[in-house]
Amino acid sequence: MVRAAENLEGHFRNYEAQSDRFRQSSEATAGAQARELVAYANFIYDRIKRIDEEWTAQLGGSGGAPPDADADAVWELYAKWCGKAEADLRRANELDAKGITIQGIDRLRQAYYEARDLLSVVPEQVRRAARSAQEGHTRPLGEIRDELRRELHS
Repeated sequence: MVRAAENLEGHFRNYEAQSDRFRQSSEATAGAQARELVAYANFIYDRIKRIDEEWTAQLGGSGGAPPDADADAVWELYAKWCGKAEADLRRANELDAKGITIQGIDRLRQAYYEARDLLSVVPEQVRRAARSAQEGHTRPLGEIRDELRRELHS
C-alpha cells in the first residue's frame, strides 16, 4: 500500500506544476488550462480512491487491523490532493461563474467534498476508537439514538 502511494508521487509533482501554471495563467488561456487541470485532478483522485478501495478490500478479507503506516499513507494521499484541489477548484469556480465551460468541474467538486469528509477523521481517531471497542468501552446504539433525539428537540 505504501508503495502504491509512492508511485503516485510523480503524478503529484506534475499536478503541482500544472496547478501552479494554472494559478498564474492569464484570463485568455485560463479556460483551456482549467479543463486540463480539472481532468488531471480527477484522474489523480480516482487513482487515490482506487488504492484506498483495493487496500480496504484486502483488509476486509483478512479481518485484521490496518497497519498504521498504510492508514497514514492513505490519509496523506487524500490530504495532499485536497490541499491542491481546493485552490484549483476555487479558481475553476471563478471561471465557471464567468461562463467558461470546464468539463469535469462538478465531478471535481464532488471529489473535493468527499475527500474533505474523509479527512475529517484522522487515522489516530480510528485507532483510538478501535482500541476502546476492544477494551469494551462502547455505548449501546439505543443510548446514542436517544441522546441525538434529545439534542434535536432541545
